[in-house]
Amino acid sequence: MDAIDSVFDPLREFAKDSVRLVKRCHKPDRKEFTKVAFRTAIGFVVMGFVGFFVKLIFTPLTTLLLDPVRLAFMLLTQQHRSRDKLPEISN
Repeated sequence: MDAIDSVFDPLREFAKDSVRLVKRCHKPDRKEFTKVAFRTAIGFVVMGFVGFFVKLIFTPLTTLLLDPVRLAFMLLTQQHRSRDKLPEISN
């Protein structure tokens, strides 16, 4: 019986707390809802602009910093490929 109580006691507590929460909550009126929706929309717009400007700034920086590395890597791999090629046999 002790094992069963150890399983069901947390469930009873959770149910009791959930009922208490639902009783305390209220449905927002139109004014409160529009205020929350407006502030949420402003937050989305601000975060979008922040992401856009971060991308706008870091894309050229990444290109400037990594292009020489990519170019050097491409040149090195081309040299290795040309060195590893077998000579063509002409008839």
